Parts: sequence; structure tokens; C-alpha cells
Amino acid sequence: NNGVQRKEMGHFLDLPDEILLLIWTYIGHDKILEIGMLCKRFSKMLRHSQLWCHVNFRNRVSLQYQRKCLKYIGPHTKSFRMTGGGSYLHTKNYISKSLFINLQKKAASLAMVGISDVTVDSTDLFSMDCLPDSIERLDLNSTKLAVPVTGDRWWSRGLRK
Repeated sequence: NNGVQRKEMGHFLDLPDEILLLIWTYIGHDKILEIGMLCKRFSKMLRHSQLWCHVNFRNRVSLQYQRKCLKYIGPHTKSFRMTGGGSYLHTKNYISKSLFINLQKKAASLAMVGISDVTVDSTDLFSMDCLPDSIERLDLNSTKLAVPVTGDRWWSRGLRK
């Protein structure tokens, strides 16, 4: 049975990198780092900018996992989505102000940020100014800001505190 599994996996490993990358673009980024741990080839492929153009965390991820993914985000990143999956068992999915600051530093071409069912937790004031200037669309769905919003961006003026 184990030999059959290896043989089937062998066929998967025979696929060219371009095909594997295309397949991986349909996998949520909440799972993508696990693929890179399977073998050295996959780990190297994980660095390909194609995988990080449209970042989408479909499920809850830890702050540590977010930090690991930040090293792959760069000027090629056009959109960033994170879904926390709501608060179940009295736990919340948190993102920190430092995530937004890192997006600002690394993703100069970021046009869209979508955050759903997440609590933005920070001891400092969350400022809309810590998002990249390139942002054209900001979606905050069922998102709780633990602190008052500050900033002078045109799209932050209409937000209710």
C-alpha cells in the first residue's frame, strides 16, 4: 500500500513547476506553507512571486504563521485577503498593526486589502496611514478595531469609530 502511494506521488512530482504553481494558486495561503515543507523542490517553488500576487488566507491563521508568510510578500503582491472565520469557542483571530506596517513596506503595489471576521489588536492607535498608499479598495467585513481609527486618508474619513 505504501509503495502504491509513493508511485502515485511520483506522478505528481513529475509535473513541471509551471503546472504545480498554477495548481497552488488555488490553494489558500493558510495551507501553502505546509506544501513547502514536503520537499526541497516545493520549498524553493514556494518563493515564486506568482504564488504571492493575490494572497488569500481563507481560514484562521496564527500571528506566527502570518509572520512566516510576510517574507514572500513583495512588490508583486496586488491583493491581500484574510478571513478569520468568526469567533468560535471564545477565541478570536487577531492581526496586528505590524502586519499592516509590513504590507506598507513590502507591497508597494498593493491595490486591495480585504479583512473579514478578524479583530485588529494593537496597544497603539491603528492608523490608516500604515497601509500602503497604493490601496484602491479596503474591505472591512465584521472586523473589529480594538482601538480608535486615526489617519488622514480619504477613505478613513467616512469610517465610524
